[in-house]
Amino acid sequence: MTCSLEKLSAKSLEYYRRYFLKAKRKKNRRGNGDDGAPDDPGADGSGGAEFGECHDPSSLLANGEPPGLWMGGGCSALGVHGWISGPEADKEFCRLFKGFHGKTGEPLVQNAGKMEGERARVPAWDCTFSAPKSYSVFYSACPSWLQELLDVFQEEAVRWTLGRAEEWFARARVGRDGDTVPARIAAATFLEHTSRA
Repeated sequence: MTCSLEKLSAKSLEYYRRYFLKAKRKKNRRGNGDDGAPDDPGADGSGGAEFGECHDPSSLLANGEPPGLWMGGGCSALGVHGWISGPEADKEFCRLFKGFHGKTGEPLVQNAGKMEGERARVPAWDCTFSAPKSYSVFYSACPSWLQELLDVFQEEAVRWTLGRAEEWFARARVGRDGDTVPARIAAATFLEHTSRA
């Protein structure tokens, strides 16, 4: 697996909102639509799903992808957990992207809401985990039940990697010109089966 990392800008917010947050749900096997969301993993405050609960093929978005999922130790402190789908998740995602608490809307950083111009904040980092081409070829030849299992493995690999990044690298600066301290990551993860390139 390879990983690329880049800063996101204010313009990135609309891409994520259009492609993942505002996409209508397809009808799932139970006949439910928008209000037929899967059970909310992480509703207990754990910040994410347990192994095997990450991918629910019965509840895909209209773009053919599963809903996003919050991962990382920082999720509960920021008021987010579970699936990233629906109007409330859209509000939480937008608030966090702009530097405000997901639930309360309180500023989390000094320049919260400053998305453009001088002293604009970096709202987030895009960390893309890509499987090698041989994996993609193998995936395309597999039956759907095996593809679903491979999706779970991919998401668990991302969860493990985010955990190590949090443990080894995540740091935040406290106050103006302050010291750096260990930090926790809150990651909005989205499984994409096609390349954005």
